[in-house]
Amino acid sequence: MSLKSVKYFPALTGLRAIAAFMVFFHHFNPIDNKSYLSFKIFDQGSIGVSVFYVLSGLLIASRYQNRIDTSIQWWKTYMRNRFARIYPLYFLLLLPTIVLGYLYPYSYVMHLDDWAAYTNVQKGVVTFLNLTLLKGFSESFKFSGIGQSWSLTVEECFYISAPFIILFARRTKWWMLTSVFALITTGIVLTSIFSHKYMYGFFGSYEFLFNYTFFGRCFEFILGMKLASLLRIKEFNHGAKFTLIGVLYISSIIFLEAYFNIEKQSYNGIIINNLILPFGICFLLFGLATETTWLYNILSGKIFDLLGKSSYAFYLVHMGFASIILDHFNIQLLWKFFTLNIVAIFLYKVIEHPVHTWIAGRKK
Repeated sequence: MSLKSVKYFPALTGLRAIAAFMVFFHHFNPIDNKSYLSFKIFDQGSIGVSVFYVLSGLLIASRYQNRIDTSIQWWKTYMRNRFARIYPLYFLLLLPTIVLGYLYPYSYVMHLDDWAAYTNVQKGVVTFLNLTLLKGFSESFKFSGIGQSWSLTVEECFYISAPFIILFARRTKWWMLTSVFALITTGIVLTSIFSHKYMYGFFGSYEFLFNYTFFGRCFEFILGMKLASLLRIKEFNHGAKFTLIGVLYISSIIFLEAYFNIEKQSYNGIIINNLILPFGICFLLFGLATETTWLYNILSGKIFDLLGKSSYAFYLVHMGFASIILDHFNIQLLWKFFTLNIVAIFLYKVIEHPVHTWIAGRKK
């Protein structure tokens, strides 16, 4: 089956679940002793975010590389669809988070240690930044509200940039290097200007730039976009070469970073995770999209298809008031993991998918 007309990659939907689960076990490490290598390996689960970023680049480019129109109506439709994908469920979960934060300021529901000492103005700023998804530009407040939602700011920046990058790619074969250079340079300029001023941590440091902003992590998305152009000319086969290379590549990086205690926010960690790791992810994505392996069969099955579709909901609820409530009842980690998956599936089926379909104007 030619991939030229394929818009949905079933195994990649299942992979989204794996990526979300990696982030979960990064935040809730099942190993108690931090000195154990097994603890350090689970701690590398944050690379699940990198998987999401490369996958986003692939999927957006696959969907829109031949469908971009420069008209205002096209942009309205495009941004409406992107808004429908991200914001409604986020807002639904953010609202009770903020309410609980105001009602119980000494709790950790807002993910800010000194939230109770904030003035009303400061609380208003944090609330505004969370509601508008601008908090991802603030080093001080990036983890506020739904802590992990800083990555949604990165995603939204990519959604806005993607059509311009695709149009630029039609004009020059050097679009990848030029786009990455332009975006990183923009981030460096912004950081050089604002890191010495206190503006609620707006582009507060270079470590923040390369770990938490689209400008610093643009290569992951753009490499995924390049992969989309390669997939247009491939066909499914029964090999396992690229899938195996991807698995071994990613596993090796996880082991080496764990063994040598490489901090992800160090410059060595940034080079590995922002520039080297994405190639391994691309090998894996390419394999899952073109090779009918046992891993493909598992990830494209009904269970992982459902888990993958509900992975965004799982990503949002795995840290936040729902997680805090479960912790209050001393729920064991595996039961917490299972319960949050049930909650995520419910949110996807009852809220996320219906609302997305309604806003995007798609037929069920």
